[in-house]
Amino acid sequence: MPDAALPQLVLSPTNSPSKSTVVEPDKIICPICEDLVDEELLQTFSKGLKMDVARQAKFCRLHKKKSAEQIWEAKGYPNIEWSELKGRIERHHDHIKSLIAGKASETHFGSLLMEKIKSGQNRTLLKTDDYLSPGYYGLRGMSLMTETIVEMFSALLRKRAPQDKLISARGYSGFVQAVLVPELAVMLIQEDMSLSAEKARGVMQDSRAVGE
Repeated sequence: MPDAALPQLVLSPTNSPSKSTVVEPDKIICPICEDLVDEELLQTFSKGLKMDVARQAKFCRLHKKKSAEQIWEAKGYPNIEWSELKGRIERHHDHIKSLIAGKASETHFGSLLMEKIKSGQNRTLLKTDDYLSPGYYGLRGMSLMTETIVEMFSALLRKRAPQDKLISARGYSGFVQAVLVPELAVMLIQEDMSLSAEKARGVMQDSRAVGE
């Protein structure tokens, strides 16, 4: 029997016998993403049966979700009441309106976008890395924030676009994604965790991987 204190050689289901990998005891390599996962979780999921690719992909999603839940709990991120989120966003109506009306350039994310515009980066199209994930609110939160902002301010955004370089440079939808959504997310995280804006931005960055 192998010494429990030493790493054991375990074959990844996707590796050939000549490509064994040293992993920790009670761990095995996910056949899809090759992350280390609990062998017990895999055995429980597979019920000891060989899995096809579709089943392996489902297991990969499961263990990533489990890992995200563990990180979420360890970091003390709050449970999101999705049914209440739109109302919370709407309560920031006046502040969001002030950003569209001209104060966005004074904000953290507005300043970042302005620097890119001044440097001539990607003059007309928004790059993928301009879309800032709202941290643990994830894609679901980003979608709801975007929809609610556009629902409230589509007319004002269209009106302001020709007058405001920050809006016109990327189009108003790009402005919403690059400035308004992350600024709103920071405010929501501040409310959730009683943090300063700076610390909330740090949480937003650190929690990008665990959002829905």
